[in-house]
Amino acid sequence: MAVQCAALHTYFDYSLLRRLAPFNSAPLRSGHAQDCVLRLRLRYAQPALSMTDQNTSPFPIPYSIVLLFSCSVVQLFHCSIVTIFRYTLTTPFLKPVNSFNKTDLQIEPIERAFTIPSAWYTDEKVLEIEKEHLFPFCWQYAGPADVLPAAGDHKPVSASGTPCLLVRDNDGALKAFYNVCKHRGGPIATCQGNSKMLKCQYHGWTYRLDGSLRGVPHFRHAELFDKDAFGLTPVELRHWEGMLFLRSEKGPAGLDELLDGITGRISPVRLNDMGFKKRVFYDVKCNWKAYIDNYLEGYHIPHVHPELCDLLSIQDYRTELFPWYSLQYSPLRAKESIYSSGGGEDQAWYYFIFPNMMLNILPGRLQVNLVEPVTASTCRVIFDYYYTNPDAPETDNLLISDMEYSENVQQEDMDICEQVQIGLQSRAYDKGRFSVEMEQGVYHFQKLLKQFFRGDFGNSGT
Repeated sequence: MAVQCAALHTYFDYSLLRRLAPFNSAPLRSGHAQDCVLRLRLRYAQPALSMTDQNTSPFPIPYSIVLLFSCSVVQLFHCSIVTIFRYTLTTPFLKPVNSFNKTDLQIEPIERAFTIPSAWYTDEKVLEIEKEHLFPFCWQYAGPADVLPAAGDHKPVSASGTPCLLVRDNDGALKAFYNVCKHRGGPIATCQGNSKMLKCQYHGWTYRLDGSLRGVPHFRHAELFDKDAFGLTPVELRHWEGMLFLRSEKGPAGLDELLDGITGRISPVRLNDMGFKKRVFYDVKCNWKAYIDNYLEGYHIPHVHPELCDLLSIQDYRTELFPWYSLQYSPLRAKESIYSSGGGEDQAWYYFIFPNMMLNILPGRLQVNLVEPVTASTCRVIFDYYYTNPDAPETDNLLISDMEYSENVQQEDMDICEQVQIGLQSRAYDKGRFSVEMEQGVYHFQKLLKQFFRGDFGNSGT
């Protein structure tokens, strides 16, 4: 009987793997499919288990039924499980989020629209929804592209809470993986470094630079253990204008579509000619969306930023909307200012790229901001400074003056955003209205949020 049972399990295992083979070709889903197949094998395909042992059948049905209807049972399980896999791996990646009030997801023209409700800024459950249904499907800025020049160089990075690892492989290609060991979830790297192999910091599993599993200490007695199914899970990585972007799931816009038109608009400025100089962090006591709302309008500048108001020509301040980003721009009013190039009329370009990235493009420099949620009422803002000649001695002085000026503006923004967060948490406020003239960018951002949560982008992933 044990031999018949083993043969039955072997057929089931082989047949299931064969039918699931097409799913294993998907670059981002292969790890998930392999994990699921492995679990099925461990649950239903263990020939070492003897059918003569009392109550030890690996099938959740009586032994006699297995003998009489083994072929039918296997075929039924087979078809059902393959159907489940086929549904799970081919359904739209963005589904409607049923946790929201449908009224809150309604989209009206800006002239009649209300802002998103205060609970979206204060409720931890909303943040969990954003982590599940928004950030994995959106491109996340991961720093400068030239940060890892040599084979074996690696660096852990966070993509809005997702632990990732950048690795330069032996062929010179830059790759990205989850910074998560497939043994028990330990970190592969905790700091930047260089090595010929990647080693988990928890139990010492080792991985090649291409992410495949190499060494598993003290695993000689593990049964049905397929090392090929335990490689690091890849993360999509792209380059744009000297910067890196990560995305853990297929989303509604490819990187080229997301950023389409920016390089042509700012020409002759070339972001790719600028090099990374310094990174600064700010921890802010407000929801990440409150910080972005503030960035997306010049309405508050005369009231919150008197020095910046003197620098920009507020009467010429404009906002333009595009599918996945918005642009605020203004001529620099002061000819002899901190950002003046001395070569004629200078322009300040402020790009917001959905959902949480900013490009502040000024004469001779680029400031990249990334707003990462921490809790429902706190966020971390990353400032990266790029310059046309980052290694020139004069750039050091330029950086010092830029940081002093930015520090003042940032502190003003932090102070008002933290006060706004207190107001959002009060009983006095739920929803507001938009200024049609001054808050087009805020409306555009909140509209895209609603579209994500409504599932408007369906299965058009690129």
